[in-house]
Amino acid sequence: MTVVLQLELPTLHICFSGCSITYGDELDNLNDRFSKVVSDRLGVGEVNLSACGVSNDYIVRRTIDYCENNEVDSVVAQFTVESRMEYFAQDGSYNKFSVQRSKKNSAMGWWYRCVYNKKHGWENLAKNICLLDYYCKSKDINLIAMWADYYGVMENVYWIPNIKVNRLCGEIIGKDFPTFYKAPKGHPNKEGHKKIADWLIDNI
Repeated sequence: MTVVLQLELPTLHICFSGCSITYGDELDNLNDRFSKVVSDRLGVGEVNLSACGVSNDYIVRRTIDYCENNEVDSVVAQFTVESRMEYFAQDGSYNKFSVQRSKKNSAMGWWYRCVYNKKHGWENLAKNICLLDYYCKSKDINLIAMWADYYGVMENVYWIPNIKVNRLCGEIIGKDFPTFYKAPKGHPNKEGHKKIADWLIDNI
């Protein structure tokens, strides 16, 4: 008599966070975004915390808030444009600061003209990466950090410790991203999301 043992594998809890790239902007169908493709392949529910136009401050804050209140095994965090910031109003609401929005907001425009500089942006990006890395390690959560490196050169951040930040135009999609895998407004197209999903499946 043959005895067949059925092993029940533990459910993997993954959350994805990022900006419009992870959200799936410019896709005809959000079911084609890499977070959905990866979740479907692994047989788990999709948890996508991303939103369009948000900053690295938002991405890290939103991710930690979620992890504090939910069971999470892995975090896939896609870091965004270094010049975006998040500030709090007196009523406690969150405000998005970005170069694009500053064209319609005089106070924000002044801040980018007179206060902000590239060094500020890079240092803030580095602090957010370090914060999320430290948090995930303290909670025994696997962190996969990604960065859309066509926004700039990460080498400008000189003090990041040994934290692996995977590059969209490097090990994830490759240098062909701008030619074959980018939609008209700069986000990954359907094939680009598939490439990201394939890479993540191999690395989660």
